[in-house]
Amino acid sequence: LSGVASERAAALPHDEIANKCVAQLDAMFGNGEAHPEASGGGTSASATPASDLLAGWRVVDWAKVPYVRGAYSYPSAFAAGARAALATPSHGGRVLYAGEATNASANPCMQAAIETGHRAAAEVMLRRAPTKARL
Repeated sequence: LSGVASERAAALPHDEIANKCVAQLDAMFGNGEAHPEASGGGTSASATPASDLLAGWRVVDWAKVPYVRGAYSYPSAFAAGARAALATPSHGGRVLYAGEATNASANPCMQAAIETGHRAAAEVMLRRAPTKARL
């Protein structure tokens, strides 16, 4: 959401926002599709898989979070290669970047941000891994 639509949504009670989001996920992924049971490995058909498996929720008004303020990225004309360039470590590899704008293989979305966060964390762990002493 953006603009007036996001302002309207932000004015709703958090439980109403969460219920609308879960209902949308149920509509997208429900209708009898099989999904893993929360309790143990089998599958079960459900018209409401998100509702059935929801363990909790949290609503964040990103427009009110300092340094975020509801921003998102989107590809623009002549931007080919920009996402890969944004993901390139700097300062001799000491500064790593993550976020949906750095994911060259996915559209700007939360999943792209999560994937790049995992990528950057793995890079940090590899760089921090002890090396064998040279004899």
